[in-house]
Amino acid sequence: MDTHDLKNLFDSPSGTALDATTVLQHAERSRRRRVRVTALGIAAVTTMVVGVGALVVVDRVSRPGPDVLATPVPTVSAEPTPEPTEAPPVTPTAESTSAPAPGVVEPEPPVAYPQVRCEIGVPESWRQLLEAAPESKRNQELLPLERGGFVRLTTSQVVWERPGEEPLTIHEGAIRYPSLAGDGRFVAFGVGGGGILVWDAASPEQAARDIGGEVTWDVASLDISEGQLWFAAIEEPEDHDPLNGHTTFHHADLTAGGALTRVGRFENTLPGPVIGGMAQLTSRSEAARFLSPDGTITPIETATQEAGVIARTGDVRLLGSTREGFAPGWLWSPHWDSTFPISGVSGMAGDLVAESPNLLINIRTGVSVRFGDDEMVRLSGEGGAARLDVEEGFGDGARSRTIALRDLPAAQCS
Repeated sequence: MDTHDLKNLFDSPSGTALDATTVLQHAERSRRRRVRVTALGIAAVTTMVVGVGALVVVDRVSRPGPDVLATPVPTVSAEPTPEPTEAPPVTPTAESTSAPAPGVVEPEPPVAYPQVRCEIGVPESWRQLLEAAPESKRNQELLPLERGGFVRLTTSQVVWERPGEEPLTIHEGAIRYPSLAGDGRFVAFGVGGGGILVWDAASPEQAARDIGGEVTWDVASLDISEGQLWFAAIEEPEDHDPLNGHTTFHHADLTAGGALTRVGRFENTLPGPVIGGMAQLTSRSEAARFLSPDGTITPIETATQEAGVIARTGDVRLLGSTREGFAPGWLWSPHWDSTFPISGVSGMAGDLVAESPNLLINIRTGVSVRFGDDEMVRLSGEGGAARLDVEEGFGDGARSRTIALRDLPAAQCS
């Protein structure tokens, strides 16, 4: 994001409360709109992406690869086949049975190195979901919950829109916008006067509680990951360059009913997205690092001075600039021999990556879905809060429809 974009945020008369990716999204949208005007009519794009220690040139059209769903050919041994012998009967035990125990969900296997198999238009099943999806307009936010429905934030109230039931009002009064954060169970938002309220969807009838703490909302980020809430207050420097300023990080363990406590203040630092319950420190002078609630700072494998972790799904990390919207990035996994380049980072949730204003790639199946030229897609959230936003229009006429990722059917090659 350039200085002008950030200054627009800083100069908001009522103070701007940013979630952990709003700085990225703000620049992304402005860049996308500029890119879209020049991108129409281009049939193929050759992307140059700076990966870890190498310059990678990728041609998505002419670079064939093995089908990720292909079955490996078994190796034929030259040794003679031994005579079969009768094995003694085996009594099944809980340890020897392959079926998981009741109530246990086995994790999916690691994602193989992505191979783009096909590109299709938006499936009809997706279009039907979009038509029925809740819509948000100016000064509104939507967040899906694990137990169903969506939390809607406006400047005057926060409501749980329950499927098949009357909406449940979580809070009424002056609300900070944007400030909605959640992980599918816990929901947090800012209120007038500088407070932060937290509501637990596991106990919906209980009122949202104030988690305390003296916080400044002029420019800040609020995020929740795995029940861990992080609030980062950014002090604007005189030259309007946030990387020359300071950021104070606060934390609350929502799973233990904790209150907001100050963790530390860092110079020349901006908050990156919260990953795996830990805050992320980004700066010009050092590679991105994780910050634990006890103040421990941990280096991030594969992170650089130019890129931090934007999102994570299992072992796969989406890395890229946490400050430049629509900038090149890459996917990394400890199971791969090399990184996978992404032409324009726009978010990741579940197995989906948005790598251009209107293109989604499923990194597990290799199926790409392209939306219309007048649509912009955005992926965000984790767990039950993972979602796809599809935005149309500009300015006051812009509208966005939100789908919980768990409700999205798998797309198939035609």
